[in-house]
Amino acid sequence: MKVLQVSLVMAMALCVAGSAVAATNAIPYMNSFEEVAGPETGGHLTGYTNGESIVNAQLGWYAPDSANGTVVTQALDYLGGLPIPTADHEQVLEFTDSVTNMVQGGLGSNVWIDCLLQPTFTDDQVPEGMDDAKTMIYFNSNGYPVVWGGYPVGGGNYSNAWHTSTGGQVGSGQWARVTFQMQLESEVFTDAEYFKVSIDNQEITFPDGMLTAGTTSTDGAWLRTVEDVAGNNKLNSLTFQGVGQVDDLQVVFSTPLSGMIYTITSSVDNVSAATITPPASGSGGTVTVSASNDVPFTIGALGGYAVTNVYVDYSWFTGWIGATNAYTMTNVVSDGSITVYTEASAPAETSVGTPHAYYDTILGAGTSGWTADDYENADTNDFDIDGMFGWEEYLTGTDASDSNSYFRVLDITYAGDSNKVSFFGSSDYGAPSMWSMYRSDNLTNAWDLINTNGIPVSDGTNDWWDMDAPGTAPVFYQPSAHIE
Repeated sequence: MKVLQVSLVMAMALCVAGSAVAATNAIPYMNSFEEVAGPETGGHLTGYTNGESIVNAQLGWYAPDSANGTVVTQALDYLGGLPIPTADHEQVLEFTDSVTNMVQGGLGSNVWIDCLLQPTFTDDQVPEGMDDAKTMIYFNSNGYPVVWGGYPVGGGNYSNAWHTSTGGQVGSGQWARVTFQMQLESEVFTDAEYFKVSIDNQEITFPDGMLTAGTTSTDGAWLRTVEDVAGNNKLNSLTFQGVGQVDDLQVVFSTPLSGMIYTITSSVDNVSAATITPPASGSGGTVTVSASNDVPFTIGALGGYAVTNVYVDYSWFTGWIGATNAYTMTNVVSDGSITVYTEASAPAETSVGTPHAYYDTILGAGTSGWTADDYENADTNDFDIDGMFGWEEYLTGTDASDSNSYFRVLDITYAGDSNKVSFFGSSDYGAPSMWSMYRSDNLTNAWDLINTNGIPVSDGTNDWWDMDAPGTAPVFYQPSAHIE
């Protein structure tokens, strides 16, 4: 009779093989291969020492040679969610050739097989002695998972083939979390046994399109098992074949991916200066996340402020990340926080002080000589050909795109020692709060400043009386929008 065998080959073989006389481990089964004894050591009362073989019938592990599976000291380098987060993660199981864990129990149920794996890549699709495996997985030379599974060929019949995923790629020398969910009874499907595979908590799919079970999309990407023998609906064994390392092995009846919920606190140093979402309130708060999932944050400065830095503190990173408008906490396995820091931002302006907003308001796409965002060039350009550069138009509150709007003297009324000066200028575009005035009775001599920022600004025509004018003509006047 065919046996239920899930084989993770050349990296990890979930091989469900059976033996009526072999000692077995009962589900739920967990083993983190650590030195300190505890619930993670799978019943190993004294814990494992460096170099110790795990091949022992009393422990339910079998292999042709005791050296096929040994516990070695190696700190686990993996930034994702851990199947057994309470373990110390200083030792791992190293396998060569083939080693099998006899683990069975629980008829008629979903069974999750979850572990961390550091695979050796291969393009060999004929794992030795696995002809009766329900499913197998290995990682090809490019690091993509390749799964052994069934597919429909018509008339209610199925055939078997290797299927390469376009997702779940693992880098050379890296660890990956590999999870199988075995549907061994009719909890979801009634016609056959199915399974699905996740790499680093993401379900993998296959481009051939033949593997999805014919059910509703809410059931997920289920794959049909290779063998479906009546009465063979229990997990018998897991085989690791080839060369690689494994850690945090667990076989359970409840999903291992969402057992823990963590809280992330987001905040802004000044709620009037920026927003961070989630939560939807924008100014911060708390958001919960299931273990090993991601939390993306969006950050935005409010008017008059700029984001200067962001501080992050969670599972895999603590520190400053600089000014940014987005950050994603990945593989969250702890509570954490993210804080946005801001400061008041000076208006963007040219090197001589003309605000960019002036040109953005005045100059449109059809303005001759204007190129969007070319603010420095605008300062020294006379767009409307009225004799004034852009920066001069701003300082006098006139329109740089209108030849009729420029700073000039309109009229002088001479009335003895009280003269009225009329000139054009405005505050429409940010001109000074007050005008100044120069006077001269001889254009060959220097101009005298007779009023410093003391003339109120009118929008358009400005009238000012010189109440102490010279008694003899001529008298010349020069209004000013700026005093050096």
